[in-house]
Amino acid sequence: MRDNRFIEEENASRRAGYSTDARLLEILARMNETLAPVERYAPSGVPRPNLFVFGLPRSGTTLLYQLIAYCLDLGYIGNLAARFWLAPLTGVVLARAVLGDRRDGSFRSDYGKSLDPAGPHEFSYFWQKRLGIARVEDMLCFGRSGDATDWQGLSDVIGCLQDFFASGLVHKTNFVANFAPGFVRHLAMPLLTYIERDPEEVALSILKARQVYYGNVTTWWATYPPTYPAIRDQGFATQIARQVADLRRTYAGVMAAIDPDLVVRVSYQELCRDPGGVLEVIRDRVAHRHGVTIRWLNPPPRRFEPSPPAPARTPEEAAVIDAWRRLPAAAP
Repeated sequence: MRDNRFIEEENASRRAGYSTDARLLEILARMNETLAPVERYAPSGVPRPNLFVFGLPRSGTTLLYQLIAYCLDLGYIGNLAARFWLAPLTGVVLARAVLGDRRDGSFRSDYGKSLDPAGPHEFSYFWQKRLGIARVEDMLCFGRSGDATDWQGLSDVIGCLQDFFASGLVHKTNFVANFAPGFVRHLAMPLLTYIERDPEEVALSILKARQVYYGNVTTWWATYPPTYPAIRDQGFATQIARQVADLRRTYAGVMAAIDPDLVVRVSYQELCRDPGGVLEVIRDRVAHRHGVTIRWLNPPPRRFEPSPPAPARTPEEAAVIDAWRRLPAAAP
């Protein structure tokens, strides 16, 4: 974590309420570095499902992740356990000791972050460390096998976490798209679940996230597309429009290159209209592809109220929509 200076720099640029205290980060880093050498990973070898949720920023990935984590008999890394990114077994054991088996059914979040201590977490520091991501440049290549990644070590850690939960795991990480061939080849029973949302709604929501997180529209927020070096110095509207368009195209290419049985695509509107139906599609695909039936833990909500689409009201919003509609990829 300490060699990821770009994380610390980005964190320092956030507004109060969205940044993590630098002293706390330092204490957590030292705690992780102390615990990491004493963790041992000896998985049972019992194969269990690994569900990966990903999609464009502000497309509904967090809501889908929360729904799966609350309703299905799958383990996940919660907000408390995620503080132990170098010692994940310690994290899940401590979380169980403090929180028991409680799951968060509020479905509340704040720009990708669930709010309850038992709510699911992206575990981004863990994935960055395990996948060797230390710079922005490391995030710009997609669909790679990750030959330098210690896949056996990663598989052992995940296997031990699954043994602890006595179930499969659900993860939310867009890094699965960067290393999709490696994930599907080396991790047991994978299933990639991709959620889509109207691209103009996504673009406007990314604009708002920049304003909320950083107090301006010019600071980059969330996932970097492979074209980032070419658009880094463009205006904010072009950046956001290209972020949406280029990631959509990139993710489509990633999914086209792997076994279609290992991909489930859902829409944000579908998720809001019929949460239980979306979960049934996921359960059916796991049963069909991997021969495992994932049990229900909690009944799903009947529906979610979708964020209503709104016309561009500010000059910044109008600029983003104009930039989007000028892109060839935005044509119907």
